[in-house]
Amino acid sequence: MTNIFVISNEKYNLEEYSLKTANGFYEALYDDILNFESDIVILDSSIENSASILIELLAKNTNKTFEIFYITETYNKDEIKTPVKTFLKPVNSEILKNEINLAVLNKQNFINLYKENMELKKNLYQIDAFYNASSKFAGTLEKEKLYEVAFESLERILSYDTATALFWDNLKEDKLKFYINSLKKTTEEFNSNLIKRLSLGAKDVGITSLKLSRFEVETIQNVKPSYKNEYFDDSFNEYDSLIAPIVIKDKFEGVIEIFRKNKFTKEDVTCFQSIIHQILAPLRSAILYEDIINANIQLKKLERMKSEFVSIVSHELRTPLTPINNALSIILSEQGGAIGDVNKNFANIAKRNVSRLSGIIEDLLDLSRMQTGKFDFKFTKASLLPSIELAYNTFKNQAAQKNIEFNLENNVNLPDVYIDQHRIDQIISNLITNAIKFTPDGGKIRISTGIIENPDKSLLITPSDGEYSGAYVKISVQDTGVGIEKEDIPKIFDKFSQIENTLSRNTGGIGLGLTITKHFIDAHLGGIWVDSVKNEGSTFNFIIPAYSDEKAFRAELNLKIRNEAESTGYLKIIENSDFEFYNHLKNSNIIKLTKTSKEFLERKNDKYVTQVYMQGLDRSAFDFMVSKIEDEINLKSCDIVLSKAFYKKDA
Repeated sequence: MTNIFVISNEKYNLEEYSLKTANGFYEALYDDILNFESDIVILDSSIENSASILIELLAKNTNKTFEIFYITETYNKDEIKTPVKTFLKPVNSEILKNEINLAVLNKQNFINLYKENMELKKNLYQIDAFYNASSKFAGTLEKEKLYEVAFESLERILSYDTATALFWDNLKEDKLKFYINSLKKTTEEFNSNLIKRLSLGAKDVGITSLKLSRFEVETIQNVKPSYKNEYFDDSFNEYDSLIAPIVIKDKFEGVIEIFRKNKFTKEDVTCFQSIIHQILAPLRSAILYEDIINANIQLKKLERMKSEFVSIVSHELRTPLTPINNALSIILSEQGGAIGDVNKNFANIAKRNVSRLSGIIEDLLDLSRMQTGKFDFKFTKASLLPSIELAYNTFKNQAAQKNIEFNLENNVNLPDVYIDQHRIDQIISNLITNAIKFTPDGGKIRISTGIIENPDKSLLITPSDGEYSGAYVKISVQDTGVGIEKEDIPKIFDKFSQIENTLSRNTGGIGLGLTITKHFIDAHLGGIWVDSVKNEGSTFNFIIPAYSDEKAFRAELNLKIRNEAESTGYLKIIENSDFEFYNHLKNSNIIKLTKTSKEFLERKNDKYVTQVYMQGLDRSAFDFMVSKIEDEINLKSCDIVLSKAFYKKDA
């Protein structure tokens, strides 16, 4: 759209253009013309002091930012100055429009030609330097490396004597980093003056609050070895300089300045600006990467605070519930005196709601324990049948109240498993409770068992990294309830996911049961998956590995890793081609002999000893069931003994 600024008391037929009008001169007239980004200024001679306005416009429009059309009743060659187009009144609208269009077209052609010539000149000058710099900028998310590449490129192209940069440390709000690449050595006072100079450069772009006294400044310096014994003298104050702020997404990130004894040319300025522009894209990624790290640190802190809060509140709520529940039991047993049927009914309602509230609090406490790694699993070799039968007998009356057909089918002899009996009871109870909750009156629920070999890992909801091989006991809870959409199945295992579901609001619950259930199953090295059809029903299937010494060891090891237990014990893993147990550990990603760890190998008593760092874990060393391994193999046949396993804290 062509912008036309009209200074006139008359109206012209120019509706197809973007217009702004003024009735005469005022102090901000010229600023308004520029802010409007005017292509044409139409000045009517009938305006008071029009000749003075015309002279002012010509004086200030030295770059010919806009064209001037002067409309007058009589032609006065002394009044009219070139390059002003003059129109005599009355003005023919079509002629005026044609002249406007022609002026705009000429202006655009001139701008395009100028841009093309400048771009060609810049490209010819910079193409070689940019090619080399861009290849080095790519592939790094380290700020320090990016600055090194920028300084290296600027040095090669512009031959500076000193390059400096002052940047925020994105991981610490109260810290700045000062980078200096210099031809000669510098003193602390010299560096301090440069830092102050850069802070002033920051203020020039609007960062008025950059008070150095408020920040810790880390200096990172590189001096050319050939000049390591030379210092800059007072003549440095006469050096020419180029400075550029680094602004990413309207946010000030830092400032770069380079110094040279010889004056910088216009081409040098262009090249400097281009290098600065070239660093913005990878620097943006580096800053984003640091922001993500910082955000993760903050999220972990918030998650810990939330877990602690939930745990404290849950404990405080549970404390008064016990005497309330006991009091209601005494009232209902009429130990304190007879109560009528009406009062008994109210007491029963209160007791049921106390039980419901207790269940919610237990779920919250379990969630807190799960997030803080404080679950206490007590594994033993046992059968799943007692837990299944207990759950069936516990819930059959509840199912009968909804006229639900409730069946238990066990057609096979199940092998023993390595389990925490109490947690298995919770798993089965949670699944049956959900089935009853979401199955309408007159529906069906069936519990069945079976054995599955080498289960398909792709079926499982977020399986672990380990292999699923060998025999597993499978338990299924099938219902004819409301069903679940396929795309929603993974979501139901998220914390509080059911809160967003209208149906679950009607049926109660806070959406933690399946989250906790999956955590318990994972702790048993098992897996869970769901087969469901909307409005037809769902089948929740979970598997637990059949007992073996290998699976038992893995369960204990997995528990210690999950709970981040602190210990001063040792981990001894034996590498031997005939030792299948070791190979299993290695293949299951519990222990990885990385290239780094092998570099620390040390030969002791015909054995190789090393320390292995387990990534993704925290704090200290673990006791990893040393005796179970040593009982199975003679240590004298070891190729490698890993004496300790540490894991690195992320933040």
